[in-house]
Amino acid sequence: ALAAAIIAGNNRRDDTFPNGKTWYLGALGEWRAVYNNKTKVKRAMSLIGGTTISDDYYWSSTKYFQYSTGGSFALDWDRGGMFHYDEHSTNYVRAFCQLSNNQNT
Repeated sequence: ALAAAIIAGNNRRDDTFPNGKTWYLGALGEWRAVYNNKTKVKRAMSLIGGTTISDDYYWSSTKYFQYSTGGSFALDWDRGGMFHYDEHSTNYVRAFCQLSNNQNT
């Protein structure tokens, strides 16, 4: 669901947001769900004063095992492509947070 894949802000140095929710690095499928709702995500980020997602590559938690050094997949936010990189590549990271429509969670 989109609510499970809404992207939070940049520059996280710990594993919790001010509201106490724990962040995580989204899987490739979650990134795809966010990309498929790109217009809604941009509007939501604007409404909450969040930083926009730049048209660049973002790491996912989905591993790619064909490299001897290890690697993961990344999503191209500009075009929606999915690519794999070794662990020495440089891509952006965005924190994900599980959200709920329930006001008590």
